[in-house]
Amino acid sequence: MTPIHAVQEVARAYGGIPVLHCLPGSPATVAGIRFGDVVLQVNGKRIHDFARDVEAPQDVADSLQITLVRDGRTMQVELDCRRRVFT
Repeated sequence: MTPIHAVQEVARAYGGIPVLHCLPGSPATVAGIRFGDVVLQVNGKRIHDFARDVEAPQDVADSLQITLVRDGRTMQVELDCRRRVFT
C-alpha cells in the first residue's frame, strides 16, 4: 500500500478529508498541517467535501479553526487566511 492509499484509508475510517499535499509557505503549512493529517471540521462544522462544505472567508483578516487527526490524536490548529501563496 502506498503512503497516499494509507492516508486515504485513515481518512475513510475517521470520515474526514485526507491531506495529501501542502504548498510550502501556504497558510496550511504555516498552521502546521501536513501530509497524512485528516481534516474533520472547519470552524466547528463537520466536513466531507472541501469545495462543497467550506466557504471561503469573506474578510482577509479571517482565520479558520481546523480540527484534524494526526497519528490517532485529535488536535486543533488555526489557519491564518491573511497569508497568501502565489504560484
